[in-house]
Amino acid sequence: MFSQRFKLEAFQPADQAFVFEGLSHPDVIRYYGVQFHSYEATRVQMEWFEHIIKENSGHWWKIVSLQNGDRVGAIGMNNYQPQHRCTEIGYWLLPPFWKKGIISEVLPLVLQHLFTARNMHRVAASVEVGNDASSKVLERAGFRLEGVQRDCEFKNGGFISLKWYSLLESEWRMLIQ
Repeated sequence: MFSQRFKLEAFQPADQAFVFEGLSHPDVIRYYGVQFHSYEATRVQMEWFEHIIKENSGHWWKIVSLQNGDRVGAIGMNNYQPQHRCTEIGYWLLPPFWKKGIISEVLPLVLQHLFTARNMHRVAASVEVGNDASSKVLERAGFRLEGVQRDCEFKNGGFISLKWYSLLESEWRMLIQ
């Protein structure tokens, strides 16, 4: 999948150092649910990328600059429920690439894929309370805030709340017309 400035590529074993760079960076993991404290531990994430593809429960892609080949972040789907035609999406970027419109540019590619090729009815996303930038990205893409799950996860010694967003296929089709 290609946008004007980026392409989405499947993760390869050689991407482990890149994934570790992202999922160990304090600014990235501040609002992200997965984190690793060693390169070796990141192998779990690489195996998960492979597993969800084999099990048809998800797919994650690295976001790669068309200009210079830099890997800037990741975006993907998981928790696919075929009987309900729904899935969840997530994403992260390395801090030097924040506030450059990257997720806003590649998210429509993923949504196009999910609603057409994967025949989704509903795409959901959760955002940690306080991550206003991510909330704004989803809202600009047409996602609706469904509500907040208060103190629903334990992270870094305390409970966190999650905002839940969703976008239905019918809403997405109206947006792209």
